[in-house]
Amino acid sequence: DDGVVGAVTAVISDFGFDAADSGAYPVDASDPKSGDPIYHASLGGGALLWAGPYPLAAGTLPFGATAPLRVAAAGVADPSTGIDLSCGLTLSYSKPGGPATASKEGSCPPRGATVSVYSRRAD
Repeated sequence: DDGVVGAVTAVISDFGFDAADSGAYPVDASDPKSGDPIYHASLGGGALLWAGPYPLAAGTLPFGATAPLRVAAAGVADPSTGIDLSCGLTLSYSKPGGPATASKEGSCPPRGATVSVYSRRAD
């Protein structure tokens, strides 16, 4: 009983936060000095850059250096600033990843993170 549950077949990883907690929404979307940098693409703003690395790292960890066969993405852009407010990615792999040591289902709250790991039964 070493806690191993088998080869990982799917990982659902979410991370959410309220950008309004970071700073002010720009009064003038064309002025990078107006509002917080998170709302300006020219300053590296947007959900994918600010929050995307965390669930992406957690989701790819069981698959090691294996490149996904397919990547699909969808998102919602702010109509005033053009930055991505939210995004979703699906990475498809040809084989299951390594063994998982924990599994907990959940859904991402507006602020917080969840990682759900699905696996085959350990042999």
